[in-house]
Amino acid sequence: MKRDPYGFVGAILADRYHLEELVGIGGMGVVYRARHLVTTATVAVKVLKPDLAISCPELVEAFFKEAKATVALEHPYIIRVTDAALTRDGLPFLVMEWLSGHTLEEELQRHGPLPLERVALFLEQIAEALTYAHARGIVHRDLKPGNLMLVTDYRGELTVKILDFGIAKALTEATSARVSRAMGTLQYASPEQFRPGAAIDHRSDIYSLGVVAYQMLTGHVPFEVESLERMIYAHLHERPPSPRRFRPDVPAAVEDVLARALAKDPEDRFASAVDLARAFRQALGLRVGTLRLRCQDAVTRMGVAAALLYVDGRYAGQTDAEGQCVIQGLSPCAHVVEVESARHHRWRGTVRLEPEQEVALCVELDPLHLGSILLQCGVARAEIFLDGKRVGMTDERGTCTLERIPVGRHRITVRHPEYAPARGVCNVIEGEVVPLAFSLRPRWWRAFGERFVFGKRETMSAASEETRALPSSSETLPDTLADVATQRITPAAATRPATRSLRWWRRSQRVLALGLVGVGLLGLALALWSWRKSPEIPPPIIQTPPRESVPESPSVTPPVSEPPRERNVSPPSPTRRSPPSVSPSVQGSPSESPPDAAPVREPSSRTEETASATLTVAERVRRGKAHFNAGRYEEALQEYQTARQLDPTNPDIYYLLGLVYERRGEYDTAREAFERCTAGPYAAIARNHLKMLEKKRRKP
Repeated sequence: MKRDPYGFVGAILADRYHLEELVGIGGMGVVYRARHLVTTATVAVKVLKPDLAISCPELVEAFFKEAKATVALEHPYIIRVTDAALTRDGLPFLVMEWLSGHTLEEELQRHGPLPLERVALFLEQIAEALTYAHARGIVHRDLKPGNLMLVTDYRGELTVKILDFGIAKALTEATSARVSRAMGTLQYASPEQFRPGAAIDHRSDIYSLGVVAYQMLTGHVPFEVESLERMIYAHLHERPPSPRRFRPDVPAAVEDVLARALAKDPEDRFASAVDLARAFRQALGLRVGTLRLRCQDAVTRMGVAAALLYVDGRYAGQTDAEGQCVIQGLSPCAHVVEVESARHHRWRGTVRLEPEQEVALCVELDPLHLGSILLQCGVARAEIFLDGKRVGMTDERGTCTLERIPVGRHRITVRHPEYAPARGVCNVIEGEVVPLAFSLRPRWWRAFGERFVFGKRETMSAASEETRALPSSSETLPDTLADVATQRITPAAATRPATRSLRWWRRSQRVLALGLVGVGLLGLALALWSWRKSPEIPPPIIQTPPRESVPESPSVTPPVSEPPRERNVSPPSPTRRSPPSVSPSVQGSPSESPPDAAPVREPSSRTEETASATLTVAERVRRGKAHFNAGRYEEALQEYQTARQLDPTNPDIYYLLGLVYERRGEYDTAREAFERCTAGPYAAIARNHLKMLEKKRRKP
């Protein structure tokens, strides 16, 4: 394990990235292998060097500004940046995908100059990625072998991944010239990067790419000097030595291509990196290969026409009527070839080409087991769903042809907003057209509205008869897709028209049913109205003490089991509390005074004196609750006490009495009442009231 001079190994950045190992130290940052704490994915974290961040605080803002642009770069030859944040010490860092490989710089140190074919291949990949970034206004500014990663792709071939897009630009804008020179990338910098105030665009990357190509061919950089000032002067004024000096097998045309790429004036360079790569391959005069491909059906051995061909993921053409296609100009290496046909399974394989070699490849495509469905429902613009997925819509005639359906059993659903869904199951047979007919029924609310509100009886009758009379056998439908194309399918029509008497009988049944429903609803409304309008007749006021036979009120029902009559005729005055409006003389009179001499009281107060023997416990409780909700606690207490006399074993009455005593402030009496409520639905609530009363009593 490498020694970590910055002490970041083992730290957790942004509460989710655990740094496990130091990977390398560059001119701008330190790279660590890290693991995401949530997804457990291995990532690469590059932290900006502390000396750069401390000496130039504005670098942090420029760093994140460029990071936003580089996150949007998604290219197979550019490393993918997934996150950017700050450490606890304020150092910016980038999170990138983890690549298993080595840099181009390490490759050159191990093996020296690369083969011409590999140089052309790497140059094409780098140029493609640079052109992609340049089209989005992003310039690398620090292209060098140390920022080019070599990884193995899915074909087993080495490919290039460009690192550190945009970081060099942030450093250039935010740091001084002294710090920029200390980065150690002057050997690949363009001349305009040394000119103060010079405009730097994508052509600066083309110059750096020319230096990288020079080094891949020869193993040396164009200017190898020890002094920084001498290096800057060479980039500005000197011509690079010929690559044939180090490698005689390099064609003379390559020297002209590199000279144009390393031109001092940006106007004299190539317009794009792709132009440089193409000119380099053409100058090498590499012998390319040719692929002659023939696609045929694995069963019939017939050529498959209009099959799409892809080479290394890119479209390369399609087969002709005989199933043949010739692809020229392929580089001598391994290529991934893919073939796609509408009626066959996808084919994929790897083909290796040699220089000036023509490879003939015969591809046998396995046919798909497909069939077709011809669906008729008699309703236009109805949606068709196959196994829960929308696959089409019916035309104006109510028909729809579903092609290329896999063989087997499928669930089909037909939906239309004005009709109830229709569902069915069909078995698709290979190479055949399966006829399928559905009958859609209008929704009940639409049928009711159009028949009995809007008066569209004839329209709905014709539509329902058409959907009900769809053909169900395969005799009336074509057997093949060719018949579908040549035979005209007439719109679905009623094959069994209903007679006039049958229509009249159906309409009569519906009218009769609706009439009965309407009469029932009207009767129910009248009954509710009469019940709400019937007044409650209060019991008559009797001025004499109640006798054993008291006329009952029509609206009051006597209890099922009454207590003895002696309890009902006892005067309630000793147990009642007089309201504040009654004078002391009236309260204390032993005998009842005449009606005209008594003070005027509320109707409920006058009634309770005469109807105490006839009202039930439930009625007393109801009246007591009404008084309690209105704030008349004295009247509520009288009603509850009378109800307790009628039914002394009812625990609910003691709960109601406790509420009145508690509201009046008589806590001891309320506690006694709550303690006697030991059963019924109010028992738990009564215990809660007891706890609150205990707390009140404990308070000073």
